[in-house]
Amino acid sequence: MSKQGEDGSALNNDTAQEARIKKEFNMATELVKCTASKIVSKDAQGNTIERKLDTPLELSVAFDFGDNLADAVAKHTEAQVFALYKSKGVIAVQDAGRRLLMSGKTPEAVLAAMKDFKFGATIKVPVDPKQAAIQAMGGMTPEEKKAFIAELAKLAKGE
Repeated sequence: MSKQGEDGSALNNDTAQEARIKKEFNMATELVKCTASKIVSKDAQGNTIERKLDTPLELSVAFDFGDNLADAVAKHTEAQVFALYKSKGVIAVQDAGRRLLMSGKTPEAVLAAMKDFKFGATIKVPVDPKQAAIQAMGGMTPEEKKAFIAELAKLAKGE
């Protein structure tokens, strides 16, 4: 049987327990899973001591994020909500820019594409048809590769 802390935190991943906790709190409460695979502390001299755990510690914390933006601001302040929005936004912008750079776009092209970036929107990363064909050949048998190359040769001749 799972245990529950006084604050409503579930001490394991028992879904029945999590459902009960969620019902007990309002609809805005989310169960956030936390894990730790090591313990980090400081000794008397201020040196960091790490101890790896054989079995990770796990728990689920019931946390009230609010029902909507206005409720979140009322519960956590506008400054905190904006700070979290901005920190998550920085990660989203970095991810989009990184994907575009990895696709072979120049820094100038990435900057141009990022002018229209919107959170939640998909950035289309163009596929190089030559690279796609080469990658597709990686999963082909030698006979399939020969047939594919023959088809490409016909296309190159205009047939």
